[in-house]
Amino acid sequence: MLSQAMTNIVKNAVEAIEENSKSSQLTPIGHIDAELASGPHGEILIRVADDGIGLPQARRPLPNPYMTTRQGGTGLGLAIVKRSVEQHYGELEFSDNPAGRGTCVTLTLHPDRLQGLAGKGDEISMGHAESVPGRIRNRQDREEYGA
Repeated sequence: MLSQAMTNIVKNAVEAIEENSKSSQLTPIGHIDAELASGPHGEILIRVADDGIGLPQARRPLPNPYMTTRQGGTGLGLAIVKRSVEQHYGELEFSDNPAGRGTCVTLTLHPDRLQGLAGKGDEISMGHAESVPGRIRNRQDREEYGA
């Protein structure tokens, strides 16, 4: 899930860089920087910054399903990112690129919040445990209990 989230973020960055060159005959040229860092309380920070067209003023609705700023966009890419990050008990933040023009997307993950799920991968795939206790039940639970 996090791999798909990162793919969507980088895809958006590429498209934002391409948007800069629409009025030009030149091949799109831009930069995407990715950073993995530790936060002050042990959290994992993943930052992806680009020098594309940047963010609209209204940033809060960006990860909502079907919200798009691009002609022909589906508005699902960032919704998938938000869902993936939330299912890992993390946060998603959008800001201006601190290096100048463009966007910075920060995913914050908290390993201590995920410790209760450690080692349950086999049980989850076999239908024996909840993937995220109290929030998301696996398919077998939904079928058995009508949820």
